[in-house]
Amino acid sequence: ATVGGQFKENLNNLLKKVSETGPHYIRCLKPNDEALPGVLVRKRVIEQLKYGGVLEAVRVARSGFPVRFDHAAFHERYRVISRGRLNEARRGKEDAPSQADCVDLLDELTRSD
Repeated sequence: ATVGGQFKENLNNLLKKVSETGPHYIRCLKPNDEALPGVLVRKRVIEQLKYGGVLEAVRVARSGFPVRFDHAAFHERYRVISRGRLNEARRGKEDAPSQADCVDLLDELTRSD
């Protein structure tokens, strides 16, 4: 196998693994710019939280808005305000709503007819 072939195989394996999981992101904060142990520069940490969007996400969550839904929860919550066509399309389906079902729901909710 060539190096390019190994890279392609490894990339495909990684993409498959990521698509099968619910990735979580970890934000690392630098406590100080000098890399000194036991030293925390409050202003520097707050800047990282602010510019990384963490403080805004906390503000939105505290306002009562959910930060993320899985597809089934999103579909369950918002399908009641659809015009009913999606409910008919899903009738009899036993599986959980998919991403495509949620996209269809969003399309219907934003349509102006």
